[in-house]
Amino acid sequence: MYFSNSQVAILVFDITSKNSLEGLDNFYQLLQQKAPKDCALVLVGNKSDIAGKRQVKPEEAQEYANKIGALFYQETSAATGEGINDLFEKIATFGSVTIKSEDTDYIDFSKRSRRGCC
Repeated sequence: MYFSNSQVAILVFDITSKNSLEGLDNFYQLLQQKAPKDCALVLVGNKSDIAGKRQVKPEEAQEYANKIGALFYQETSAATGEGINDLFEKIATFGSVTIKSEDTDYIDFSKRSRRGCC
């Protein structure tokens, strides 16, 4: 997983699987260890298109979001696209989710080395 300079981490679980939500603990711990300290968290419950098979209530998911300090909890459907645009619009509205160009490392490709055959 790539964490360097991450501004936001989106933790996604399947609302039709309680194990899926419980399994996020491992990813959350990894984020705590590897991600930048100011990396914002968002919790997303996927498969809202088949909510009739729900095993995780929205209240349970919100409680987990509060526990991990997520900015917000939202449900989406990757199958239908429901809630996806709204999710990214919400993420974009948070002031902590701005790219800091002065913190970014760049590689200067304009200086070519004269070593080697080419």
